[in-house]
Amino acid sequence: MAQKELDSRNFKAGQDQSHVMPAYEEVTDGDFMDQFEVIDRMDMIDIELQKFMEEPVVVRVNKPHERNAPLGLMLSVQGRTQYIIKGLPMQIKRKYLESLARAKRQFIETPEIYENGQPSGTKIVKTTSLEHDFAVLRDNNPKGHAWLEGILAEG
Repeated sequence: MAQKELDSRNFKAGQDQSHVMPAYEEVTDGDFMDQFEVIDRMDMIDIELQKFMEEPVVVRVNKPHERNAPLGLMLSVQGRTQYIIKGLPMQIKRKYLESLARAKRQFIETPEIYENGQPSGTKIVKTTSLEHDFAVLRDNNPKGHAWLEGILAEG
């Protein structure tokens, strides 16, 4: 059975959030708390999980669009390093794919809200994106796709 390529650009990275801060009311600590949905991850015992994380996968990290951006990428897990050349298919262990999938940026915007020409509050909007777009070209484990989708969905 041929496996379909899994491209990170086809998934939502993290969980966007927004919250309206009232202009003239008291603000509490709860106004600043993140409200993430809990994503269930695969149930595995530690030994199974360790074996799973050591499995090889083939990935391609997309080349950057910026001029003079580095073409190399260094991923480290528990003191061990894996170097990746962007744009080339590379076989790596799943634990490094997890590191790549968890590398996310968060942007915060705070547009003012007006009602009848008067400020009524400030909206805090958090959006998340991946630091590096990538594609999984081969993952022989049938649980791999769901595992990666769960990692990408986490905040």
